[in-house]
Amino acid sequence: MESRVLGMKLGLDEQGRHWIRRPDSKLMENQREIAQRAERLAAKLREMGIDPDGV
Repeated sequence: MESRVLGMKLGLDEQGRHWIRRPDSKLMENQREIAQRAERLAAKLREMGIDPDGV
C-alpha cells in the first residue's frame, strides 16, 4: 500500500510485522528501536556527567 500524499509505503514483512518506508526509502524505526536508541543516548549523557532527565 502507498500513501501518495505522504509519499510513504506500508506493508508486512515475512513474519507478518508491519513496516513503513519513508519518502527517502529508509524504513521507519519501530517503538523498540526508538527506545533502545533513547537508552543509548541517555547512557552517553550519563557518561558525560549530564542527567538525561534534567535536560
